[in-house]
Amino acid sequence: MDVRSSVQKLLTDPDFFESAENKIKELREKSKAVGSDSSIRKDIDEALEQFQITFNSVLQDGDISKLIATTTKIIKILSPTNAITNKDLLDDSLHVFIPMLIQTIQYIPNPRLEVSVPELDLLLENLIIELGITINNTSFLPYKLRIETYNDLKIRKAKFRTTSSVTSLVTVKIDGLSVRADEIGFWLRAHSGILRLADEGIASFQLDERGIDIHLDIEIGKEKLEKILTLKAVRVHVHKLSYSLSKSKFSWLAWLMKPILRPIIRNVFQKQLATAIADGIHAANRELLFTRERLRATRISDPQDVRTFIKAIITRLTPAEDPDMYTAVGITPSKGVFNGVYAPGSVVKLHEEEARRAGERIDDFSIEWWRNEIFDVHATMMGQ
Repeated sequence: MDVRSSVQKLLTDPDFFESAENKIKELREKSKAVGSDSSIRKDIDEALEQFQITFNSVLQDGDISKLIATTTKIIKILSPTNAITNKDLLDDSLHVFIPMLIQTIQYIPNPRLEVSVPELDLLLENLIIELGITINNTSFLPYKLRIETYNDLKIRKAKFRTTSSVTSLVTVKIDGLSVRADEIGFWLRAHSGILRLADEGIASFQLDERGIDIHLDIEIGKEKLEKILTLKAVRVHVHKLSYSLSKSKFSWLAWLMKPILRPIIRNVFQKQLATAIADGIHAANRELLFTRERLRATRISDPQDVRTFIKAIITRLTPAEDPDMYTAVGITPSKGVFNGVYAPGSVVKLHEEEARRAGERIDDFSIEWWRNEIFDVHATMMGQ
């Protein structure tokens, strides 16, 4: 066990090299407890001798020495002397690195989304979430993000002692989150109602420059047993939502009823988004509670290596799937009700047809050979 832990520290802890000689001597002293006539004693001595030779060879290697020096410098940058973390590095990550990472994300593509519930079957294809009307078309970051904290300390006299309680409230205000999605192919089959609605077509939606405003009031209870995160209130407001519908049996009706349908769709969207946020906060609170208890149990068990410690913390109980709901995200159609079903303008269908025709073209020695229509599309430089 001591040899295994020593090798692990050799590979993971740069400070181990400073005390490696002492550790080898300590292992030699422990090996003397084994009888001199035993073959195990001879094997242990040979293993320790080989380990010391290997260790000296590692230290004398130029590349390894540079790696150790570089690793030590990185650790000192991440955790300087007399400090747990590097404050400047955290500030740069918050104000520079994270915004640059978010700025690189300009599209969120989803080739195919399948949703099946007892009420309906819905298929969405070519779902690409893009930037709405934003300043300089920068990123998905909202126009303004404001985080307010409120701490309330209460001290009172109880029957047997003086007690205190702290209430921490966090208000997160996200204003001006604007997105849009153009030419989404949909396929819909309803299973409830008298008419049994069935339709397919292409839809688009856009938000104006004011976008969506989301305000959250969250209470943080560090010392509470059951609730670490508690959602006090959630407010979602969509300023203006516009949509268009084409290649559908109800396109004319959607255009005619647009002044009536648009407020209804906006209110339903606000309600559904608020419900999704509340469910997300509830799930986050549950995961934090379970993680805290796993961390407490793992610290009590005192595992001997870091791998076991991390594995014990991240191990979680996966909740059972809803038997009345099926969702799938991907490229190829799944089995069941969506097998062989494609929405209008489906890129997945085009890809599969081109793949099937490629073999036929090669066998027939067609004029175009292996080329298909995608090579005839003319590309333009971005920004022109």
